[in-house]
Amino acid sequence: EVNEGVIVKRLKPRARGRSYPIKRPTCHITI
Repeated sequence: EVNEGVIVKRLKPRARGRSYPIKRPTCHITI
């Protein structure tokens, strides 16, 4: 699951500035 979060964050980190911060906490919680 951690890999998926990292891939999503790297897939479009600049395409959606808002997705970056929202996905960061989600990944941390998943870990």
